[in-house]
Amino acid sequence: MIQLLCWLTSCFFWVFFLYQFPSLPTEPAKHIKLTIKSSLNGQSQQPSSVLTTYTTVGDPLTTDATDGDGLTSATLGTGTSADGYYLVTEVASAAVESPSDPFVVHVPLTVTDASTSSQSLAYDVNVYPKNDTKDINLLPNKTLTGTNGSSDTKVESVKPGSEVSWNLQVNTPADIYTAGSKDDDSDAVYATNLTISDPIDSSTLTFVDGSVVVNALASDGTKTALTVDDDYTVTHSTAVSGYDVVMISLTQAGMKKAAGSSTIVAQLTTTINPVTTDTSSIVNTFDSYYTPSTGGDPKHETTTPGDPIDPDPDDPNTPDPDDPGDNPQIVYGNVDVLKTDDSSAATPLANATFKLAATEQDAKDGNWITDNDGNAISVTTGEDGKAEFNGLVVDPTTKTQKYYLVETDAPAGYNVDGTIHEVTAQADTTLDATVKDSDNLLPNLPMTGSDARLLILVTASVLIVGSGSMIYIKRRKDEKNA
Repeated sequence: MIQLLCWLTSCFFWVFFLYQFPSLPTEPAKHIKLTIKSSLNGQSQQPSSVLTTYTTVGDPLTTDATDGDGLTSATLGTGTSADGYYLVTEVASAAVESPSDPFVVHVPLTVTDASTSSQSLAYDVNVYPKNDTKDINLLPNKTLTGTNGSSDTKVESVKPGSEVSWNLQVNTPADIYTAGSKDDDSDAVYATNLTISDPIDSSTLTFVDGSVVVNALASDGTKTALTVDDDYTVTHSTAVSGYDVVMISLTQAGMKKAAGSSTIVAQLTTTINPVTTDTSSIVNTFDSYYTPSTGGDPKHETTTPGDPIDPDPDDPNTPDPDDPGDNPQIVYGNVDVLKTDDSSAATPLANATFKLAATEQDAKDGNWITDNDGNAISVTTGEDGKAEFNGLVVDPTTKTQKYYLVETDAPAGYNVDGTIHEVTAQADTTLDATVKDSDNLLPNLPMTGSDARLLILVTASVLIVGSGSMIYIKRRKDEKNA
């Protein structure tokens, strides 16, 4: 609600605007203007039927916009020549649902004392009209740019080390910019602030400096590009432990460019960090903060499920991987393997190496899946005989993916398993394959399988050379005896 307090004197016209929001105490409102017209016919009544025939003289006077205290002033004149009736009209504002009704005031105003009934002239007149401000609904929505190029993807799966672009969208507020009446637009009205704040989890993502791009999109899809530094600024904060908070704020030049658009979209890029065993998904949220042209507390909306808290761009709400809501996610799967001997005790075996292939034929051909740098991915079992592939790309819809597991190196003293195992990667702790090895011809060798095979080759070579020497010596003896 708007509460208007006016002081009228023969020299100055003072105006206070105080907005009262449903859940907030009354507070001043900025950037509200009034027009003032002097009367010819002396009408002093306010009904619209009278105001439609109200006759004024001279050019209307437009006040400056109210300041942070809701105050503005206008010079009416000096002496008794300024006495008379004045029609006051609120100038339409994009932040106001509907302007207050025009009203008429008289300077000076005859005031009757309640106790003495004596009358005097008052040159300070207080008036309190009311109206509603427009609701602000930024409706923040976050997506990512998928591998298919779509900008409205919600779930994707890509290799660790890949770059991912996130799209942070808010509705364009109606009062983000209102053109001024002066030729140089110096009296234009701007929103107090619009900031988009993205808390990037430093353990899973690394922000790519210089990657922020901001566009204003019209309802027909027309795109207006905003320029960094001129139209928006990018800053960082480490106020939230473990997060790199990237804050994107529009300047007045950016607000002017974005005015009239349907949405404002900021895109930023991150690199996915190496995935740990505990990482099954990466959830990315963002917060939006908007203070309208009329001032007041910022409007805080977040994509994090639940009510927004801590309305501070430096300290936004942070995501919960277990409750992603409608936020975009990078999802992964894992494959767990157990290596044992073929005895009835199924003793776990360390130092068995495994690789994965995307298809059975790739497994036969030795074409293994690779990391983002093109290196074949492999795991080696520990003392418990277990190993895990994590950070595996899966189908974004089912969040599962078929792979083909092959043992490529056996522990010392054991044969390499020759089976291709079909396994399913998904975010779970289930054992996907148990691989058993039998003893080879050189049991209990204190070395790895590859070293054992090297020893076999060296031993075989020595035996062959030794056999050749014996044959040569024997032939020499035979020749001497001949």
